[in-house]
Amino acid sequence: MYCKELIKGKKWVCVADGPADPVTGKRRQISRRGKTKKEAAKRVEDAIRKLEENGIDEKKVKKMTFDKLAAEWLKV
Repeated sequence: MYCKELIKGKKWVCVADGPADPVTGKRRQISRRGKTKKEAAKRVEDAIRKLEENGIDEKKVKKMTFDKLAAEWLKV
């Protein structure tokens, strides 16, 4: 994991490698922002933990429409 200061003393961004994409096998980098370095690092760790436990990618879920979600739910 590495962290970078975006705005001097105001914003931080941390990036870490998450689990590989199950479909493509490519690596996934997860980045999160925060007001402090610790806050940004904690957000990255939480996102990785959620991805490993549930297997749900927050970015894909936010972009999914209701029609796609309903069709997937009916399949299950």
